[in-house]
Amino acid sequence: MTKVFSVLAAVVLVVAAGSVCAAKDAPPDVASALIIKLLALEKNLAAGSEVSIHVIGSPALAEAFSKAVGIPIGAAKLGKVTGGDILPPAKPSVVCLADAAKASMVTEYTRREKVASVTCAPKAVEAGIALGVGVGDDGKPEVLLNMAASKAEGLNWNPAILKVARTVE
Repeated sequence: MTKVFSVLAAVVLVVAAGSVCAAKDAPPDVASALIIKLLALEKNLAAGSEVSIHVIGSPALAEAFSKAVGIPIGAAKLGKVTGGDILPPAKPSVVCLADAAKASMVTEYTRREKVASVTCAPKAVEAGIALGVGVGDDGKPEVLLNMAASKAEGLNWNPAILKVARTVE
């Protein structure tokens, strides 16, 4: 738990120093690392045994997540990572969207199935994805949290996420 808060404190400093300008898409290596750390703040995922992620629209992002298989996410570990341009055939724990144009398709699925939605495309958070990471004009990471989407997906965030995320309604 102390490690999570240490990482969280580091993310807070980076985000606090970041720009308030519109964020750009995060590169796959940055996005995967930040999303994994942030998913530890979702109580249901972090309390489980394994977190599976399906990536839509970016083979490079799916590969970046695949390199992290086995990494802890709270008490859980990152397990299976799949990818493609369509919704997953089997229900994952998380759907990660890289293509903001597919946000409506993903949000319909994640709300129906009560699956967490995340993205490396900040514009997708405004379109209904629950959690997003991006990069500000100054090159610093930004975290965005859509509270309405989180509620619709049944997500239970640790309040500490509010210290690092800019909320979007």
